[in-house]
Amino acid sequence: MKQKEFRKKGKEEWFHVPEEFRKLTGMYGITLDGIGIYSGGRFDKAYYCNANKEQVSNFERVKGCTMLLRGSGVRFCFYELPEQEQKVLLLVSVRAGLLETAQNAFLGLEKDIQGNLYTFGITIYPLKAEDKLYLMHHLIMQDAVRARIDVRKYMEKTSGWLPDFKLDHYEEKKEVLVSKERASSVMYVRKIPAEHVARACRKIREEKSCRMLVTAFEPVTDQQVKECLQSNYIGLEASLQAIIRRKRGVGRISDEKDERRYVYAGIYFVISAGTEAELEQDKRQLEQELKQFGGKIEPYQYYQKQTWQKLSCLNPWEVCQTRLLQSGSIAAMNPFYQEDRVPESDEIGVKAELLAVFDAMAEKQGGAGWH
Repeated sequence: MKQKEFRKKGKEEWFHVPEEFRKLTGMYGITLDGIGIYSGGRFDKAYYCNANKEQVSNFERVKGCTMLLRGSGVRFCFYELPEQEQKVLLLVSVRAGLLETAQNAFLGLEKDIQGNLYTFGITIYPLKAEDKLYLMHHLIMQDAVRARIDVRKYMEKTSGWLPDFKLDHYEEKKEVLVSKERASSVMYVRKIPAEHVARACRKIREEKSCRMLVTAFEPVTDQQVKECLQSNYIGLEASLQAIIRRKRGVGRISDEKDERRYVYAGIYFVISAGTEAELEQDKRQLEQELKQFGGKIEPYQYYQKQTWQKLSCLNPWEVCQTRLLQSGSIAAMNPFYQEDRVPESDEIGVKAELLAVFDAMAEKQGGAGWH
């Protein structure tokens, strides 16, 4: 008999999720305080964020937020949800061998983030299990306005909402999902030069049809970047050495010290309109506006439902359309960034005191769950 409810086994600290839910989301367990458990030793936790009244400059706010998250060595992701009262969701993912190790990693991370981000003008609120499941269900059912989506006690009344994750209220076409209420497309950013990615994100964010913008980041060490360059530039060693001598861009990479200049980034978004024709018009207009940045946006052909499921179920790292970016770009992509310019990587402060403090904290805890 298939499991139909979230339930504990014995004295375990977490709940096993229903089989149907696990197949659709990849999550096989969840704790009451909202830690999602995945195979391969991956754990995640979600937080709502909003700007508070602390009197700090916008650049300092974003610099501090970026340094803390990038410096921690964990995967992190921002969900911008205009239809939900302009809410911003921060999703953090760690790898650990045991749930207890992951819990300690989140406790340490939260202690540092909650205090320092508040000083930087950002307040975060952790989502407990019920809140997290409610959000996932709401995102899945956005285009079923007349459906009964306000389910309560998600961990008990599974029969009332788990079938919704099959997305039966959608008809999937080549590049679009169509429901009775709206037509939607799940898209991603590709081929835009790194120096223009932040500006492209801003254009997408300002698009009236955009209902979800997801920016997912995975840290990568400078040494890994250098090794990748060396393995992919066979026969061009002289050119690579010239770049390194100039100490610009990737040339700043050294063997001796990891200055954390890079991340892998995926940029995904959903746009919607009342009809397919209106949706196509909005997509063409956005494509035209992004041409100035020398790149493209693309829909997921024939994988619209699957991609919608992954993004709505807070599993953006499974989408896997990533590119390498410098830290300056990810600071300017921050949902709270308001200035026009894209800061240089050096301005993010790779040697700044905050990052040094974070490094010391990670070393003190033996690096468990952080790297």
